[in-house]
Amino acid sequence: MAPPTKDSSSTAKEALPEKKKIPFSKGSTANRISNSSIKHAPCCPRGTKFSWSANMHLSLANTPRPQVGVESPELMHMNLTDTKGNTYRIVYPGRGKMDFSSRQWVSALDKWRRQFINRRLNKNNDGESQANDFRPHWTEPEQEYLLHVIKEWIKKNECSISMRHWEEIAGIYNARFEGTEAQAGWRCPPAFNGKGLSAGGKLKLAHTLPARKATAVRSQVYRWPRVREAMDAELRKIEQEDNGDDDDREDVDLEAPDSDDEDALDSEDAYEPVDDAPHQPQSSRLEA
Repeated sequence: MAPPTKDSSSTAKEALPEKKKIPFSKGSTANRISNSSIKHAPCCPRGTKFSWSANMHLSLANTPRPQVGVESPELMHMNLTDTKGNTYRIVYPGRGKMDFSSRQWVSALDKWRRQFINRRLNKNNDGESQANDFRPHWTEPEQEYLLHVIKEWIKKNECSISMRHWEEIAGIYNARFEGTEAQAGWRCPPAFNGKGLSAGGKLKLAHTLPARKATAVRSQVYRWPRVREAMDAELRKIEQEDNGDDDDREDVDLEAPDSDDEDALDSEDAYEPVDDAPHQPQSSRLEA
C-alpha cells in the first residue's frame, strides 16, 4: 500500500520545534554563558571566584595567543575552575566558525580572551594577578606630600611654577615615593578627568609606586582641585603682600620745574645740609 501523499492544498502548518531555552543565573552582562555562544549572558553564578592557582593552563606560558594563519579552534573556548572546584566552559560568542586567515577575526578573538582572563583572574585581589600593565593610581598620601612640597616651594621662591621647576618637584617626589608599596585600601582622592570630577575611591590591589615624570606630576596636580586651589591661594597671598609693600612706600613729592632747563631737585628743600660738613658748592643734582 502506497503511503498517503501530502495534500498541497492544505493550509495546515506543521508545528515548529520549540526553541531550546538555556537557563542562566543573574550576573554581569559582559560575561558569557557556559557551553553557549549567546552574547551578553553570564558565565557563572554571581559571586563566583576564580584564581590563577586552579587555572594556570590559561597562562601565556601554557596557552599561546591566536595567530593569523594558524588554525587554533581550541582557543575559541576556555575551561575555568572556580575556588570551589566547579568547572565552567566559556565559549567564544558570535561565530560558530572562525576564519583564522582574517587578521580582524583573530584580533577580536585575542581581545576577547585577554579581557575575560583579565577580569576573572587578574582583578580579584587574591595576590595572584599576572597583569603586567597595572596602572599605578595616585593615592591620598602622594597628594598630601605634593601639596606640602608645592606650598613650601611657592613660599620660598615667591613665583609660579615653570616647567623646569616641575622637574625639581618631581625629583623631590620620587625621592620619597619611588619603590614604596601602595597598600590596598589606600584612598584615591577626587580628581578631574574627561567626564568631570571623579568621586575618588580606594585601591583594590597593592602595587609598587614607580618613578613619576615631571609632566605626569604637573598634570596630576592640576587635576586635583584641592591642590590647585592651595597653589592659587599661595600665589594670591604673595601678590597681596607685594601690593601691600607698594602701598606702604612714601611717595616723594617732587617740585615741578619752572622751565625745561631747571631741574626739580635744584631747590634748597631737596636735601638737608649737614652743619659740620665742609662748605661745598651746591650741585645742580643730588648724587645717589
